[in-house]
Amino acid sequence: MVCNTCTSDGNGLICQTCHAFNYLNNGTCSSCPGNQVNPEGNSNSSCIVCSSNCATCSSNSGSTCIFCPANTFLSNGTCINCSGNTVNPSNNSNTSCAVCSTTCATCSPNSGQICLTCPSYTFLSNQTCPSCPGNQVNPPGNTNSSCSICDTLCVICSPLAACLSCTTNTYLSNATCSICPGNQINPSENSNSSCSCPANMYLNNTYCYSCSTGYYVVNNSCVPDCRNISGCITCGSPGVCQACDSIYTLANNGGCILCNISYCLTCNQSMTCNLCANYHQGVNC
Repeated sequence: MVCNTCTSDGNGLICQTCHAFNYLNNGTCSSCPGNQVNPEGNSNSSCIVCSSNCATCSSNSGSTCIFCPANTFLSNGTCINCSGNTVNPSNNSNTSCAVCSTTCATCSPNSGQICLTCPSYTFLSNQTCPSCPGNQVNPPGNTNSSCSICDTLCVICSPLAACLSCTTNTYLSNATCSICPGNQINPSENSNSSCSCPANMYLNNTYCYSCSTGYYVVNNSCVPDCRNISGCITCGSPGVCQACDSIYTLANNGGCILCNISYCLTCNQSMTCNLCANYHQGVNC
């Protein structure tokens, strides 16, 4: 029993007041239990509970913090939570928080350089977060000691190992890359949901085929090729035009002859005018 002040009743000493962090109990001073306090020279029969925000608080007030819990800091007698990715150790009286290393997702309260969890595409090794090697991944906030291998058909994976883009001649379906059917193709790093035929080929079931000589692909069908005939708008057979543009005349050989007579709207095969523009007339308009 250690009194702050006391008196005697002839049989012994009786405490009248107690020191800080003690309370008066039947003439004796007892220590406050747990995280409770009392001021110096008190005669209280119980102690004041320290604020839950404090690690320890002032003997004069349970709401005035002296030390703070982990990941908080002391400001005007109050413990405030560290903001963002910052930390503090337990029982601290720091007035600010330490910045957690940018390589960590979260770090130890005792040091911003000691990683507890790691960001995406990194792994936990010796309390640091190095990058995953090659085409390997990890989710955010992980404590894994290694990374997951991304599927070999994926070019890029999400942190959860779902394919985001695919290798050459594969396609993306339900976060998985599959090989193109038949002889269909796709470029590298594609996120296409299907494959297609190479240029100048058409699709039949799952295979791509080339057109016969003199034909080319339009809307997945082979059509006669008159693309080398200027002015042809309808091709009858390869190299033979059926209809020409309005300023051309269809020749007997299946070609298109340009009508170059001024003010002439349509020509005949002898290159004389059939129809002139307004106020013009004659075979030469």
